Amino acid sequence: MILTIDFQSEIPIYQQIRAAVVAEIAAGRVKTGEKLPPIRTLANELKVNLHTVNKAYQQLEQEGLIKLLGRRGAIVGEPSITDIQQTKKNLQQAVTEAVAYGLGYPELQKVVQQTCQRLKEGELIESHPGD
Repeated sequence: MILTIDFQSEIPIYQQIRAAVVAEIAAGRVKTGEKLPPIRTLANELKVNLHTVNKAYQQLEQEGLIKLLGRRGAIVGEPSITDIQQTKKNLQQAVTEAVAYGLGYPELQKVVQQTCQRLKEGELIESHPGD
């Protein structure tokens, strides 16, 4: 798993790390049960404070995407029914807001297709502060 950080970005580094791990999972490059780099190793590779990586991993664990195994590292978790249901609710809310702003079905479909394609190609879909 290769992650890159933009130190000039307004997006906090821990959120960039979180988004990059999510993108790796979404693209299928990191699969359920697969071990993630240890916090210290990833912090050294990215040249960031280990507390920054820890914060990203903690958030990913709270979201149900990974499981922290103490000194044994972290693995990609199996999504729970609750996690999937919450994701569907979030998506429904995002679609509702998009329609309220005037996006039609063809535009929404195009955005979803482009996003999936970008993930397959390894492109990071950025999250923004507050997302």
